[in-house]
Amino acid sequence: MSSTLFFWCGRNFGNLQGKSAEVPCFISLAAVVLLLAHLSLGQNSSVQMAESAPPILEAPVASTTLSQVTIPEAAVRILSRAGVPGGVITLIECSPEALFNFEIPETTLANALTLITGADSTYRWNIDSGVVNIFPIKSIPEFLQTAVKPVDFRENPESIGAITSFLLSRKETTDKLIELQLVPAMRTIIKGINTNPKKLAVTFHHSSLLEAFNILAATHGQAVWEYQEFGCKKPKEYQLSWRRD
Repeated sequence: MSSTLFFWCGRNFGNLQGKSAEVPCFISLAAVVLLLAHLSLGQNSSVQMAESAPPILEAPVASTTLSQVTIPEAAVRILSRAGVPGGVITLIECSPEALFNFEIPETTLANALTLITGADSTYRWNIDSGVVNIFPIKSIPEFLQTAVKPVDFRENPESIGAITSFLLSRKETTDKLIELQLVPAMRTIIKGINTNPKKLAVTFHHSSLLEAFNILAATHGQAVWEYQEFGCKKPKEYQLSWRRD
């Protein structure tokens, strides 16, 4: 008899109905293999691969249980546990986010990410210059597309926190925030800063904010950034977090 891999898929309607409802979904391992094979054909547009997968996608992921998590939360945890650089984008609207329970077997990073995003067709993942990104299919936030002027930290390396603060305080960045009527969700928007963080020697050449964050993650080697944008609030809010910095 084939083994069975399962996750719970449901939506938390606690804010609307005072209770939550979940529907279990069961997938046989054989079905997962067929699903991954099928999805791999469609990943060419989002994952640039040669004949074999980049080493980062073959990073081992230990078997793990993720309970009551959103797709972005699950992705951040898997990237962090695999120790690979990444970035995760979440657009949070007025309706409650779907919550999932995953039982992920020991596998590769590519298989784990495909399993997670396969539970919600509104998300996809790709890899660019050694950094894994998970993002909503419908759009990339306009703020992350903001182009920043060239800056060089190679002679004076700084921490991820310091460089991120610098990028977010640039005139082109603050002008875009005003244009979009977007404000920080909290006073300290950079979380997870270590007491003795790495100093990174990086340079940005007309990079967008998204590209700049990816450069920071790749240079660090294990850092994962998470950008959240809250569209239901007026004015709209955003939050940026770093893991393993």
